[in-house]
Amino acid sequence: MKERTLYALLAMAFALSRLGYYLLGVRFDARPVLHYYQFVDPELLKHRLFESLLYLHIQPPGWNLYTGAVLKFFPKSYPAVFHFVYLLLGLGIWYLFTASDRRIGIGGHRGTKGRDRCL
Repeated sequence: MKERTLYALLAMAFALSRLGYYLLGVRFDARPVLHYYQFVDPELLKHRLFESLLYLHIQPPGWNLYTGAVLKFFPKSYPAVFHFVYLLLGLGIWYLFTASDRRIGIGGHRGTKGRDRCL
């Protein structure tokens, strides 16, 4: 199977799985950003982002920087932005696992004659 065909099928399978979850009632929940203790207060993230990261260094700074940037640039539509980013990351992880499998020879392709090779 060609690389492009494989990755196109992979993207379609991913989209169909997300549609299936949606039809089953699974929805993205962005409420934890407002309430969980791992996040700095959303108002501080919106208005005093770098100061919050500096003085609350015990909290995860990279995660709060990402959260604060989304809250600052998309104050009304942040749930949709988080959902979109997580979908992209999920698809990216799926692509990376597939590429890794193909690279080390798992999956019955390129001369394996249908047999999986184990490490």
